[in-house]
Amino acid sequence: MAEKHEPIFLSYAPTDQRLAALLAERLRENGSEVLSMPSKKITPQMKFVPGLEKAIGRSKYMVLLISPNYLSSRESNFEAGVATGEMLNFPEKQVIPVLLPGVKRSDVPALMRPSRALDARRMSVPGLATRLEKIIHTFQAPARSAVVPSAKRKEVGKKVGF
Repeated sequence: MAEKHEPIFLSYAPTDQRLAALLAERLRENGSEVLSMPSKKITPQMKFVPGLEKAIGRSKYMVLLISPNYLSSRESNFEAGVATGEMLNFPEKQVIPVLLPGVKRSDVPALMRPSRALDARRMSVPGLATRLEKIIHTFQAPARSAVVPSAKRKEVGKKVGF
């Protein structure tokens, strides 16, 4: 049986549901608990999407599958806002934006455009799952020292892939 990992919240546009399901399946096969919200419409009368805050609150990692449809979806942007707020309130939590085909880094709002955004525009689903697991593993690694010798800085950046 695969090792259990911290829960991952997967945010995606309704039109990207097939990709999200394939990615979630691959991550679950490798021991990850993957949470997401079923597609729902947000109406002005709703104060919150039931269960969204709970699912994001349980997750240490929030993966945002950013496609052109994600950027234009109110529901997806709402999830991204809740995830970003959670990260700002709890620094141990991580938001991992994943750039999908049709999206340039400059298309992504500034708060979702950290240097660690994963460029998956030319990746297969298995490749994306493997890369996400490596990034998450890097976050889980115990901190060694706050000081990285200058000769090692470039080497560390290449290994992590950011």
